[in-house]
Amino acid sequence: MNEPVQELLWFVLYNSFIIPLIWVVFHIAEPFSQKVRHGIRGRAETWKSIQDFLQKVKGNAAPLIVFHSASLGEYEQIRPILADLKKDHPDWKLVVTFFSPSGFEHFKRTESVDLAIYLPFDSLRSVNRFLKALHPGAIVITKHDIWPNLIWAANRRKIPTMLINGTLPADSAILRFPVSGFYRQVYSRISTIHPASETDRQQFLKVGAAHSLREVLGDTRFDQVLNRAEESKTGKFFPEEWKSVPFIFVAGSTWPSDEARLIPAVIDFYRENSGSRFIIVPHEPTPEHIEPLLKQFAKDRISVKLYSEWQKNGLLENVRVIVVDQIGILANLYAFSDMAYVGGSFDPGVHNVMEPAASSNVVLFGPKILNSPEAQELVRRSVGFVVRSQEEILEKLREFSSDSNRSKLLQEGARSVVVENAGATRQIVRSIEQIVSKKQFHDRR
Repeated sequence: MNEPVQELLWFVLYNSFIIPLIWVVFHIAEPFSQKVRHGIRGRAETWKSIQDFLQKVKGNAAPLIVFHSASLGEYEQIRPILADLKKDHPDWKLVVTFFSPSGFEHFKRTESVDLAIYLPFDSLRSVNRFLKALHPGAIVITKHDIWPNLIWAANRRKIPTMLINGTLPADSAILRFPVSGFYRQVYSRISTIHPASETDRQQFLKVGAAHSLREVLGDTRFDQVLNRAEESKTGKFFPEEWKSVPFIFVAGSTWPSDEARLIPAVIDFYRENSGSRFIIVPHEPTPEHIEPLLKQFAKDRISVKLYSEWQKNGLLENVRVIVVDQIGILANLYAFSDMAYVGGSFDPGVHNVMEPAASSNVVLFGPKILNSPEAQELVRRSVGFVVRSQEEILEKLREFSSDSNRSKLLQEGARSVVVENAGATRQIVRSIEQIVSKKQFHDRR
């Protein structure tokens, strides 16, 4: 079967069955999930936001670029790009879209962003309405959040699409039949793909993206985490009373599967080292997730407070554990810790290990790291460590808290992994400028 026929069949299947199914599932889940409910209601307001924005920029012929990020973590990847583009092209209009409410609702407006909205639902009607209204000069997607109708519709309208910081883990379902056949048709319509690493480039080749692949420019997350590490020194993110504490441990983006092993290890370690302090940052800081953590520490008579309580009242005397009940500050907290655990690594896959590494932490994580070349590199260099149980976490806490000389070498080694890989931002900015310039040239012809 030739490629055009395959693409047509997948297009019909996606729009006749998959999109209606997603729509039904979302609306069934709406009464039971606050996150889904916020996403649906937020998308209903997207069109008014677009119309208000277009009225403000009416008559402005400068290029408009759409940047899409799935959530807040992916948005952090594009922050340095947005800042550089706005500096070089102050008249350009930069629109940021989010898929997840956890990204949109915790987005903090900056001078680099002209409009922040939810990405419309990926139906043909919504996508075409979106593109017709904004008529972007390019669509830039970071990391992985590819929506088929958006790509197909942009391709038909001759709007360039670019995937930056492109990642495709070896265990991704996209690489397996029959899903790989579907995504072969989608990736083949992306104009430009800049993989984050050579490993990712090889994975994209497996799904037929050869003609879209360009040079490996690296990952802008390295630039952004270094920026955040510096930013942390100037903001009030951390209790002054704790800055002289001999050992501080931060556990970031934790899931219940992490906490089942992590919290007992922390409690055992505290019994041996009562001068230590701990910060726990759940991946989903909902009351349902946080309350059991507070009870677990309280049960063992360890003084624990919420981060919001510290912000409101200051740090109460004898507090040993802070549980963070807000999103967006984890990268800043790593700047004050000596050792960090990165969550997700017993469940979906490890989260961002570069943030603690950039802030010179000894870094621990669970065994699921195939999704993170950076975690694998930390392990390869013996400056990051896989832990598989409560006992192994406790062992590492004891080992590195008692040997300051070795810990310092490991902290420097972890940071060097980030520093050596920085610099992708300027190269990606140049690539975006080239694709926009080429689009303007063809539009004038």
